[in-house]
Amino acid sequence: MTARIRTVLGAIEPHDLGRTSIHEHLLITVDNVAFRPVDTAEGRAFADAPVSLATRWWVRQQWVSVRDNLRLTDEATAIAEVARFAAVGGGAIADPTTDGIGRDPAALVRISTATGVHVVMGAGYYVHGSHPAWIEDAPESAIADAIVRDVMDGPRLDGIRAGFIGEVGCSWPMSPRERRVLRAAGIAQRTTGAPLMVHPGRDAAAPDEIIAELDSVGADIGATTICHLERTVDGPDQLVALARRGIWLSLDCFGLETAFYPLNPAVAMPNDGGRLALAEAVIAAGFADRLLLAQDICQKHRLAAFGGHGYDHLLRDIAPMLVARGHAPAAVEALVTDNPARFLAWDGAG
Repeated sequence: MTARIRTVLGAIEPHDLGRTSIHEHLLITVDNVAFRPVDTAEGRAFADAPVSLATRWWVRQQWVSVRDNLRLTDEATAIAEVARFAAVGGGAIADPTTDGIGRDPAALVRISTATGVHVVMGAGYYVHGSHPAWIEDAPESAIADAIVRDVMDGPRLDGIRAGFIGEVGCSWPMSPRERRVLRAAGIAQRTTGAPLMVHPGRDAAAPDEIIAELDSVGADIGATTICHLERTVDGPDQLVALARRGIWLSLDCFGLETAFYPLNPAVAMPNDGGRLALAEAVIAAGFADRLLLAQDICQKHRLAAFGGHGYDHLLRDIAPMLVARGHAPAAVEALVTDNPARFLAWDGAG
């Protein structure tokens, strides 16, 4: 079999993918798991306010405290935002929105068709609070079977099929149900050969725990990425150590410039300069070919329509910054073109 990439419009050759952001949510609702209102008079006033330029000063720092900020539901806005990505040479977006947080396969088809941007859809289940009710008592085997059906047949048997598994959600500490879902995703990955994305809990110990669980069910670590590592690891040495284990490294919060992580204020967040420094440490250690870059847009305030950087930030700003810092243009191009294509290509995608 020949490895191909499965988009919502069908399978394509890896060389046709183009410049890719590996982790973006085009339509998503995460207020069910991420909403954390600030318990002050001011915070309560903003909790149910619409996101606008008038509220952006608050939302920019307290971005999980405004319910509306955690809902991307307008298809026309998504099309306009993805069109900006296309205008700077963007060819593809991998969307890891899963069942339980607003995945809409038919809408992804419409967005892809309207913009000409390939969209690769994820499958599986996010963190504990978003799991469908049936998972509560389901064994690993049943959860794995459901993910396999989603990947191989499509969620609605309508020909729209996922191109990877994820993002599979883990908290810190991982709940027993999340652990079951993670192991089930590993079984589904082993069964299908599809690439796997895992959302780690916000602790430096989380990646090793995730790898151990996946190893225990025979998942392919070499076809797996752990997301959001810049807000998870304790520095470049840990990133390089993870790369040595064969896993893909995802630095995917570019554009998120808050100094702390509101879901866990003890976690300091790097700015884009800090993310570039982490990426450069990985490159210097010889693991540029295991590095994936994105922005993980899942909030309104990060869209251009609401005064944010937009999906195009990675190609418009970050890639040129790497060149300006002395990296060869061809090497930077490989980070946003070759690496995503190698990660997303698998033998069963045709």
